[in-house]
Amino acid sequence: MPTMGEGISSTRRGGVLILSLTVCAIAMIAAVWWYYLRQREAADGAAVNQLAAIASAKTAQVANWRHERLGDGRVVAASPLMRTAQRILSRGQATEADRAEVLAVMSSLAHEFLYADVSLVDLDGSVLIRLKKGQADASELQQH
Repeated sequence: MPTMGEGISSTRRGGVLILSLTVCAIAMIAAVWWYYLRQREAADGAAVNQLAAIASAKTAQVANWRHERLGDGRVVAASPLMRTAQRILSRGQATEADRAEVLAVMSSLAHEFLYADVSLVDLDGSVLIRLKKGQADASELQQH
């Protein structure tokens, strides 16, 4: 039969065991929580870096597109076609020969650069020549 001293010792050992298991469980929970927070910070940082890279790439793409369109305009402005465009704009209308010349260049530009449409527009926004007549209403280009 156990003596009274053995019962207290056994209870004390049981209490120490429960206390040590509780401390270990709390330490493990704290470690898992710390690991979770670090992983969440890393995932958030990676997401921010990816979004920044995408935004940077899109910005560069738009800047490149703008540079290309300005270059297209400079090439057209330096071409002999500008004399024809000046005649059309000064008269407010085009002869058939002028219209054919301008439409040929517009067609080439649309084909090579994948433009949806090309128009010659006066200062008021009135469309004088349009490659694809059946597209949108020409009034969308006019200033109001």
